Amino acid sequence: LKIVAPPSFTEGLLSSIVSDFISTYPKVNVVLDSHSVETAMRMIALRAVDCGFVKSPTEQPGLIVEPVLDSGTVCVIPSGHPLLASEQVRVQDLASEPLILLGKGRIFRRELESKFQSARVKMQIRVETHTVGSACALVRGGTGIAIVNGMLAQHYATDALQLRPLTPDIRHEYAFVTASNAPMSRITRTFRAH
Repeated sequence: LKIVAPPSFTEGLLSSIVSDFISTYPKVNVVLDSHSVETAMRMIALRAVDCGFVKSPTEQPGLIVEPVLDSGTVCVIPSGHPLLASEQVRVQDLASEPLILLGKGRIFRRELESKFQSARVKMQIRVETHTVGSACALVRGGTGIAIVNGMLAQHYATDALQLRPLTPDIRHEYAFVTASNAPMSRITRTFRAH
């Protein structure tokens, strides 16, 4: 079974799903590939892989897109930080905080920038990175506060790194994707059901 997904999705949630799937179906071999959303969609459409997970919405022709997961946005905060006293973190609370951000030019990032602009808060961007794992590692190193997908950040939450929902929220939707020009194989259908 060949699967593709963006790096942050592969490193966290998907690795747990694949491990559980292999435990249930021990004779299955899995190739788990990690690429950008754009590359993943092309690989699926060209049938270089059996299936994949991409962030919605998608605009690639030749795909069957089934929404499967939805998550909110969180701030990843180091232990001992004053913001942990609150149940949620408002955009206004981040006015003087160094930020670790992902997805420059992507829909999520534009939505985040819009929330800051609406609140009249200037972003204090310290680091731009590409994965939730690297953002969390930077928080652990004392670089700043990361604003990321809550579902993907759960994998990195510890006593040293705590999560608080961002207000106002930005939703993250993921879809299970296959090529529309051929039926799913039996193992792909089994994996989708799992």
